[in-house]
Amino acid sequence: MTRFAFPEPYGPDRPLSDSQRALLDALVDTDRVWTSGDDEARRVLEDCGLPQDREACRALVT
Repeated sequence: MTRFAFPEPYGPDRPLSDSQRALLDALVDTDRVWTSGDDEARRVLEDCGLPQDREACRALVT
């Protein structure tokens, strides 16, 4: 789902849309994304041009 929301990687010159911000906010609030030990979530974030750090993602949605 995340890859569909970010058909082009995020970049500083491309602000987040409301729906992208809402999705990223939900990911930030989901502990399992950050504590599962599965690198898939981090790979998806990287593919979408997003930080792989929870606090850095949180900063994008605030």
